Amino acid sequence: KSLSVFNDGKRDGVFQEFHKKGGLKSTGFFSKGKREGKFITISKNGFLEKIAFYKSGLLKDKTYWYFPSGALQTEMTYKSNSAEGPAKKYYKTRETKAILNLKNGTFHGEHKEYNQKGVLIKSDQYKNGLLNGIAKRFQENGMIKYESNFKNGKKEGYFRTYYPNGPLF
Repeated sequence: KSLSVFNDGKRDGVFQEFHKKGGLKSTGFFSKGKREGKFITISKNGFLEKIAFYKSGLLKDKTYWYFPSGALQTEMTYKSNSAEGPAKKYYKTRETKAILNLKNGTFHGEHKEYNQKGVLIKSDQYKNGLLNGIAKRFQENGMIKYESNFKNGKKEGYFRTYYPNGPLF
């Protein structure tokens, strides 16, 4: 179910969509049939799920996803409907879970993941969605576990494993 204003057969104005059992599902604005400005999505339990921004029907700027608790889950930047630039993911407890970079909607550049204590546990390099460069994994205490080199998504060159206390295996 939805509530819309139409002009010349196209949505034009305030838009509201509702869950089957009632309650607002999403709200935003249309201009000449295309999403324009801020759109808010709400779960069937009434929690904020997502805030996104549109220009001429395409995602642009930051988009935010939320946990049911209201804590930020993910923030991502869009340009012309494609994920572009830095993005961050968070744990429910608000600590950073991952920092990654995107180009044309795929991983590109540095990608890092952290445990809930804020310790780096994964570090990768991507090029056009494929692992490209050094990939490292770390123990929960931050000591390096292993590292490997990749080229165009395939292992290339060395693979190194480390002892729990750090020196090369």
